[in-house]
Amino acid sequence: MPSKTFVLGAGFSAGAGFPLVRNLRDLVLNWIETEKHPSWEPHLRPHLHGYPEGQFCAGLTAVDPKGLLGLEELMIALRDRLRDTDDHDPCYVTLRVLRDACGRLLWQRHRSLQELPASYHNFASWMHEHHGNGQTNAIVSLNWD
Repeated sequence: MPSKTFVLGAGFSAGAGFPLVRNLRDLVLNWIETEKHPSWEPHLRPHLHGYPEGQFCAGLTAVDPKGLLGLEELMIALRDRLRDTDDHDPCYVTLRVLRDACGRLLWQRHRSLQELPASYHNFASWMHEHHGNGQTNAIVSLNWD
């Protein structure tokens, strides 16, 4: 049995500049528009494959026409729709681009860190404490990033 169990909440990494999940949808959608990664760009182009606003936007609108879903709910809605659809559904593109963009955004934030916050250093030192009886510490993380 662990000596200490640390529970990390979803906001633990906010001090290092990582977004909270409630902000992630807007950040990822803005990232897609500004980065225009070569693998996404064709799917953002209007009228490609007959989609007036682009294939990516068509898939987005298909599952969230009012733009009210958070990123987690959006990803679930896309997954659920793709269970019962054909291979030409634009939601396939939307899901792929969102996954890729989210990963790229978080890696960009990670690479831009100049220094870790003191909370990370403190946590690391607490985690590595060992006790005379051979027990170590444990972590329960609710952090998505």
